[in-house]
Amino acid sequence: MLLLSHTGKSSAIQYAAQDPLENLDFTDAIISKTTSSGLVKLLANKRKGMILSPEVFDIINKLLKSDEDNATGDVQLLCKLFSGERCSYHFSTEETRVIPPNTPFCLLGSTQLVNAAKLIARVDQGHGLVDRILLATPLAFRPTLTEMEAATDQLSTEVVSDFSELFENINGIDESVEFVFDDEGKELLREKMDEFVAEVNEAIRDGKVPPKSKTPELIPRIACALHVFNHAMEELLAGVPSTQPDTTISKTTLENAASFVNHLETQQEILCQFLKEVTNAVCDKTIDQPTTQMVRDNVLITQGPVVSYRSFKHGKRSARAIAESEFNTATESLMQDGFGRIVEFRIPRARSACKVFVKSKPNPWPNCTNVSLSEFDNALAKPLHNDITVPMRQYLQANNYISN
Repeated sequence: MLLLSHTGKSSAIQYAAQDPLENLDFTDAIISKTTSSGLVKLLANKRKGMILSPEVFDIINKLLKSDEDNATGDVQLLCKLFSGERCSYHFSTEETRVIPPNTPFCLLGSTQLVNAAKLIARVDQGHGLVDRILLATPLAFRPTLTEMEAATDQLSTEVVSDFSELFENINGIDESVEFVFDDEGKELLREKMDEFVAEVNEAIRDGKVPPKSKTPELIPRIACALHVFNHAMEELLAGVPSTQPDTTISKTTLENAASFVNHLETQQEILCQFLKEVTNAVCDKTIDQPTTQMVRDNVLITQGPVVSYRSFKHGKRSARAIAESEFNTATESLMQDGFGRIVEFRIPRARSACKVFVKSKPNPWPNCTNVSLSEFDNALAKPLHNDITVPMRQYLQANNYISN
């Protein structure tokens, strides 16, 4: 799960996750910074792992970069960990690393909305990783000093003031216990599975992209976690000793889990759709191939009375994609219409001959260009571009192509 917020991210992760886990001596399983091979090595050796960070962007972004650049399959590893599959990696310089099935793994952290947008845009590439991540965007307003003092006083009167004891009670639950849904819960879960399958099949029949949601896997997991959390918190608030939770998960808990997952997935869909609209608007923008007329016009409004191919390319941004042959064709056409002349010459220590277009103003102004007379005069009055070097200027001045 990723928590997207501008306020209180670090404190929330620190007090609600980092400190309680360290108190339980889970430090060896907490991952705050890692490489691709380091993550595989830790999971293979420790048989569990938790990526936990108040700024998780750097960790995930590094794994995604590794997958793009080196094709190491880091995205596939995260997908397999979610599905509880067995993973084996054969390194050329190390022994084979095997991650057993159903390895406990958690990716929990927070980041800014801007960084989250970058991650989602990179992750949402069709391999399903983004569908396995739950995104929460709470309205975390910054409290005033008065509100902070009131909250501190309120906590001092409560039975529970931090999450450490809650984590201890949850950690004390027997790891071998198996949870099942009650009969009504099983029926509800079956209905939701059938609804999801029907949506997928309908999309396939209609030739559309089927839903990529992992709701069938997420809802039971959240329901189980919520069942244990509610049991431990209720006993903690009541001040009674901790006991083992009931192995049967109620329909009410399953409904609450489904509502929570749907809420988070809705936030994710809104954010993903917004990013797709933005990226599609940029990627789908059509840029017309420049015509000779467009190149001619750009030459006429290029800075200064003398234009070389180099100074032309360093003018308007659209001119960067123009080939030298296209530039030459345009200047020859301009020379024929009386807009100037092409001058070729050599200067000392130059590797090849210099070729420039020296502008001149035809009279009367012709109608074979989209450039107005005032636009041409403004460009002509500007100083020579820096790409017209001093030796080139000296030659042009000495031969009366331009004035001093």
